[in-house]
Amino acid sequence: MKSETIRSSEFAKLSEKGSAKNREYWEKTWFPKHEEICSEYGVKLLKWGIAFGTVEELVYVYETDLPLAEYQKFRGAVTGISEERLFAYTKTTIVNYPW
Repeated sequence: MKSETIRSSEFAKLSEKGSAKNREYWEKTWFPKHEEICSEYGVKLLKWGIAFGTVEELVYVYETDLPLAEYQKFRGAVTGISEERLFAYTKTTIVNYPW
């Protein structure tokens, strides 16, 4: 069976520890690890930025052909990038489409 493509929006609320990290940390530590995990799982980060109109500060938009169970493993790997809890929580919106 052919996998369907997943587009996912992840809205993230930073924890106090995450908010305390400076830009250099995110650019030189977190994002390089994030890119490695995306590559390992075959997930493409389409866009990321500030979330407007929500209580969450950040939004990440991903695309992949992974089955949903594998995508959930990917999200777990992203959550584990840092031993510190940098995100208070995330909310996920997933759209599957078969074309």
